[in-house]
Amino acid sequence: MHFGEPAIVFPAPGLPLFAPAGRPRLELIADGHRVGLEDLQRWAAQLALREVGGGAVVPLEVESVDVVDGPPDPMVRCFAEVLAPQALVLVRLGLRPRQVLWPLPPRTVQLYDLVAADQVVRWRSVAVLHDRQETLTLAFASDLHLAAFWDAIWDAVGRHAPDLATRVLHPASLLDRFIQEANALHSRGELDVIVLGGDLVEYVYDGTRPGSSENSAATNVQALVEALTPLKVPTIAAPGNHDHRAFAWRGRTYGLAGVGVPASRTRAVLEAAGLWDPWRFFPADLDALRTVDRGGRPALAHFAGSIAPAVDFALTLGGVRLIFASTGCDVLARWRNVEWARWGLFMRNIRSAWHHPDSDGLRDEQVRSIASSLSSARRGGGVWHPHIPPTAAAIFFHAPLFHSAESAASFGRVLRLPLGPQEKLSQRAAFERRLQAAGIRSGVLFRNPGPMIEALASASGPVATFSGHVHRATAFELDRQTLTLRSFDPRAFEAGPQNVTLWTAPALCLEGSGENAQPGYLLARFEHGALRRLEVRGLRGL
Repeated sequence: MHFGEPAIVFPAPGLPLFAPAGRPRLELIADGHRVGLEDLQRWAAQLALREVGGGAVVPLEVESVDVVDGPPDPMVRCFAEVLAPQALVLVRLGLRPRQVLWPLPPRTVQLYDLVAADQVVRWRSVAVLHDRQETLTLAFASDLHLAAFWDAIWDAVGRHAPDLATRVLHPASLLDRFIQEANALHSRGELDVIVLGGDLVEYVYDGTRPGSSENSAATNVQALVEALTPLKVPTIAAPGNHDHRAFAWRGRTYGLAGVGVPASRTRAVLEAAGLWDPWRFFPADLDALRTVDRGGRPALAHFAGSIAPAVDFALTLGGVRLIFASTGCDVLARWRNVEWARWGLFMRNIRSAWHHPDSDGLRDEQVRSIASSLSSARRGGGVWHPHIPPTAAAIFFHAPLFHSAESAASFGRVLRLPLGPQEKLSQRAAFERRLQAAGIRSGVLFRNPGPMIEALASASGPVATFSGHVHRATAFELDRQTLTLRSFDPRAFEAGPQNVTLWTAPALCLEGSGENAQPGYLLARFEHGALRRLEVRGLRGL
């Protein structure tokens, strides 16, 4: 997106417009704060849809151009909040394709770029779907951690440690493998939508040292958008804590275990890449947690402008209510805002925050919105399959509610959650301390697990939550009657009529530690609104 020019805000590569087949009315939201309304109308008249991959072009006719009054639409709220709200002029465009749009079987969805005068203005941003689809197959892929930093590491391994080449990962190469596999599944009608679950980039500003490229037009976010252009499956993206991080970190501080470099070889690889220094810590390391650049602009602005203009929203596809909520930046970056009642929790987790950080968590209004969306799922509705009211919900947030550092030996562990009232902060903090003492609160969302559990327990139909962050596949089942939490092998899921299941995915492009930690993603199939099958799919060795 080029700020200050006519530009589409919604839809976006990570938040497409889903429309039924036929000649549907498409409602877009554009930023026209430096463009006259007449100029914007002339520009809108040039808009067309082009099949992803350079296929057929479908002209669009303009039906309406209206300035948006009042609060921003939920689908552009994050964009409006982080990108110069005082100058923003949002305009709603109503357009209709001049010919019938229909996915070619066996595919259930056709993805389009938005183009104007043969130039792409929004990649992969309009998805046309069968309106009587009774199933939804969804790939949940999290923790891509794309960054220019890994190019330097890969080059150093190739030149100075070739014996490691077969075991060291390159996140960009793994992303390419995933795109190839996703496109193949999609072409056979076996994949409808992808959810990217956060930590899409390692940090925002391109470069290998803190702040080294802040003034450059290049960002890791833009590199991600370009890397995803061959992907023919509609993609909904949620941010993670790394997507809030402005600057790079030092390899010595964090190590290179995530890409498979042994600790004993880390120094040699960093020296070969020109990234080694003698200091175990210096103040600039804290730049790795900064959420704004030195001009005060939020790092998340790049996510909002180039990937998805909303982070908290809900939509219905295939009879499933899909609910998205941001768990924010690292809580360590917001330490001044930690409530006194939670200060002990914060301090006890600070030792592991460098490698297993807690995210800020869910605000009260986010939990209320999730509870309202779960109620909406019970009432029904939706654009993809309006004839079958949704009976299930899938909730996506980056940092999980629960995570245990224990190995697979903990499968089958049962824990009673002593929830109690959650109206007061002191009650919530007391419950959070009990969860921490139980060993299931390492590398999680920091605030409000109690109210979130209440929302899940009050849902009348099956609910599945999907998270990333911990770089390994885990699974829990919550009994909503007894508030009993049971861990189980994520590769051994059995669907039940009233399941509340909580999943974490392995990192797509890095490897974690422990069981089920090789690079991969989750493939979930919903039938008539309920989760029926879930598969942990690996990428390494494909």
